[in-house]
Amino acid sequence: MTTLQQVQSYLSKELPALLRADLHAHRLVKEADVECAAYMHMRHFLDKDANWTILARRHIPQTNRYIDLVFFHKALPSIAVEIKWGAKSIGAKDRGSLNDALTKLGVHKVYWLTCSGIGSDRQPIEKSSTEKRVFKQIVVRGNFSAEQVAEWKQKIPQFRKKMGTGSGRELMP
Repeated sequence: MTTLQQVQSYLSKELPALLRADLHAHRLVKEADVECAAYMHMRHFLDKDANWTILARRHIPQTNRYIDLVFFHKALPSIAVEIKWGAKSIGAKDRGSLNDALTKLGVHKVYWLTCSGIGSDRQPIEKSSTEKRVFKQIVVRGNFSAEQVAEWKQKIPQFRKKMGTGSGRELMP
């Protein structure tokens, strides 16, 4: 049986390493990719334990907000995660959503995860006294060498605005 502490440890230590590997493999190019990858990695970790359920983009009636990932242990909300692509600091909306998850939903811990291939390192979140032990920040950056940054800048546009057209069917004029 997987404990809450094991899930928190995996979220804080293993998940960032897995997401960093996904960045290096050019599998993540925007926020939705990070959400899907985080969900997949966490499901892979927790699928052995039927007591845990993870839901993505879950509307929370108690807060009237959506939360990117919510972890349930025996059908009770335990952890809430908000995910951003390339953010350097947490916005008021995400902070409010996570604080509502603590105070109105009753989760044990909340996480704010920011991820991008390139960008600045961790800028610690100013926490209130009530947030000290329950509000966690995870910053995932590619930590690329100069050569890898050049490769990133060359490869990523082909998955964004400069995306090519497939060859599966004849295109309509």
